[in-house]
Amino acid sequence: MRDEIDTQRPGKKFTWEELSKHNTRNSAYVAVRGNVYDITDFIERHPGGEDILLFAAGRDVTQAFETYHELGKPDIVLK
Repeated sequence: MRDEIDTQRPGKKFTWEELSKHNTRNSAYVAVRGNVYDITDFIERHPGGEDILLFAAGRDVTQAFETYHELGKPDIVLK
């Protein structure tokens, strides 16, 4: 596993330690396929409910994301 993770902002990188600090309703980030996403504003709109995103916040959720989401719409939302 790499020491740093890319973000959707060019030039910004996160360490795993930094990512792990974004695990609250007010600051929720996840890593998917090596990219970090700020999901804070999406928590209330997530079709699967808030709890699953709050549980996932601050972690790499690639495996869970790919298990529960088919390719397509979720990938569009991530961009």
